[in-house]
Amino acid sequence: MGPVAETVAPARWRGTRWLISWLVIVAALIAGTVGGATLALRAFGGSTAHLALGTVTIKVEASRSGRAELYMPLVDWEVVARPYRAPVTIRAEVTAVDREQALAALRSGADATRKVEQARAQVPPMVRGAVRHALLVAALGGLAGALLAGCVLSVAFGRRRLVLLSVPAGLVASAALVVPVGWSLAHVDYRAFEHPTFHAHGNELPRLLAFSAQLTDASKGYTASYDTALTGLVNLVSVVSEPITPPTAVHEFVVGSDIHSNSLPLRAFGRYAKGKPIFLVGDFSQLGTAYEAPIADDVAALGPTIVAVSGNHDTLPLMQRLAERGVLVLRNDGTLDRSGRLVPGPVVTVAGMTVAGYSDPLESPTATFGVHPLELQGDGFTSAGQRLAEWFDALRPRPRIVLVHQHGLAHALLDHVATQAGQTSVVILTGHDHLQHMERVGKSLLVDGGTLGAGGLFSVGEASAGFIDLRLDASFAPVSSDMVQIEPVSGDGSARRVVFDPRDPRLRVRWDSVPAAPAPETPVEGDAAAGAVERFR
Repeated sequence: MGPVAETVAPARWRGTRWLISWLVIVAALIAGTVGGATLALRAFGGSTAHLALGTVTIKVEASRSGRAELYMPLVDWEVVARPYRAPVTIRAEVTAVDREQALAALRSGADATRKVEQARAQVPPMVRGAVRHALLVAALGGLAGALLAGCVLSVAFGRRRLVLLSVPAGLVASAALVVPVGWSLAHVDYRAFEHPTFHAHGNELPRLLAFSAQLTDASKGYTASYDTALTGLVNLVSVVSEPITPPTAVHEFVVGSDIHSNSLPLRAFGRYAKGKPIFLVGDFSQLGTAYEAPIADDVAALGPTIVAVSGNHDTLPLMQRLAERGVLVLRNDGTLDRSGRLVPGPVVTVAGMTVAGYSDPLESPTATFGVHPLELQGDGFTSAGQRLAEWFDALRPRPRIVLVHQHGLAHALLDHVATQAGQTSVVILTGHDHLQHMERVGKSLLVDGGTLGAGGLFSVGEASAGFIDLRLDASFAPVSSDMVQIEPVSGDGSARRVVFDPRDPRLRVRWDSVPAAPAPETPVEGDAAAGAVERFR
């Protein structure tokens, strides 16, 4: 190695070491800023406000995704929405309620209206003040964190000027954190409050859902407005112990399926469904054996109005036992009476709703251990979809509620109905795939409650029991629904509220997704039912 090379090599090393040093310094200053802002928010990010109806503490914290939370410790209720994208959580906790003021707000008349308006006027400046306070605390905390990092770096590198450098660096880094968050919080999408998630323990979740549905039904047409969301929020904050009156929706019922011989979730489910018609869309058993017949007794004990159809795991003897216990069992061409005999007439009236049910093509005629197939294959699946469409078209009068266990067939029927001119609103209830979801096409809606039996006895402790509480207006158009997941043993659970926009003819929503209208699809060519069956196989 010559003299020139010996000179260049140390120079390159010095340049590399200088670059590494400054990368470490910048990273440390940024880490100090973020850490300082986060710690400051945790320690000093909360603020307390006194409303006309009580006292609320608001805390702003860093999080992975934007969340707005309302927590009521008096009854252990929590309501969560995602109205912005900033990586912070705004959590409001009701720490005290002025009972007299709250009760006055519930009474009718000018005084009650004045109380609600007064509370509603106090909420926006309260939230804005809490956010400004939190942003200021975060900025100061970030600056302090950068200054601390600068002191550590000055000792580590032996450069006192790093302390001075940390001040402008902290200001820039804090601004880079606070300004985007502030901008996002200034652009809140209040429509997110139409699709909140509810959390509560045991008996409190059905009570919270009933109360929240009452508030929403009391609003004018479920309008997507800030005032509606805020009025409901104020009322939810103000009332914690008053009796719940039924919602004002014209038709309300509960949809479940796929119990699979697991009776553990049924007691908790009964608390939610109390006083409402219950529609159970197949798969009451796991293997279809005579040993599983007692599940029919547990199902029949859920309430006075239970409607059922068979699933691919079910047998005719099991469906007859359900009928003997008082469950209304629907067949393609009639219903079963208490003696298990067929009563002609596939369309019946249940709680003012015309209803029909389609017996599963794979239902076994005998309760023999594991001898019948559980899946439709190839052409059999396609022809089953065609027969379902023909059966529906021949029904008179045309039912408004249809039960079809296999979700592929149900999706095919949904698309078939959508192609018919002058179609009326039809609600198709289904199951089979254990995936809680809803899909709206035109005036019709498909509802899959998931698995009410939490996937069966073999999935105890792993899966949650799911069902859907659905509300319809006088024309059978969907108004709102609660997608509920409960832990089978304790009854603790969560619920997702979905409010349907009558202006939106298409909607797809799963339990773990945000309701959104999909892009327009290519129309199904040829026979709509057969084509859709292939699409959902």
